[in-house]
Amino acid sequence: MRLANADNVFVICLGASLQLFLLCGFVGWLLHSGRIPNDTAPVLSKVQSPIYPLWAKSTTRKKCA
Repeated sequence: MRLANADNVFVICLGASLQLFLLCGFVGWLLHSGRIPNDTAPVLSKVQSPIYPLWAKSTTRKKCA
């Protein structure tokens, strides 16, 4: 049985939200347990800024005719 388009989008969004939630929880645990320093978040933000446009461009799908 194939999911309808709206159901498929919902499942994909739900999965992405769950992954983001788990990742944030994991990073929070690392910060609170002292496994990574407290200044990690600002450093990652500075590193992410120049990388994200390159990643977004490479994952953008082209429209079909």
